[in-house]
Amino acid sequence: MEKIPGIKLIKEKDYVKNPKESGYVSYHLILGVPISLSDENTYVTVELQIRTLMMDAWAAIEHKLVYKKKDTFAKVFKNYAAQMMLLDDCFSELREAQKDEE
Repeated sequence: MEKIPGIKLIKEKDYVKNPKESGYVSYHLILGVPISLSDENTYVTVELQIRTLMMDAWAAIEHKLVYKKKDTFAKVFKNYAAQMMLLDDCFSELREAQKDEE
């Protein structure tokens, strides 16, 4: 990751290369971001989650229906995660083909 002046990289979580057991896929950066208060400069910890639209849709639906609940939907959603990643790849390929035609 290229460094941004003033921003501190605290931790990186790559759930794209290493999806969670649930099927969750995303890329997270824990960052220290400088802020100026009236009497001091300090860092605030923020988490930046980078997802495609498909990843975000899956995460939102999974969170509402499955997250922290013990039921049969968990296996189904893990399967859907794999299918959504295939669709994500298809959409990326279409976008690249479109760029080549421009």
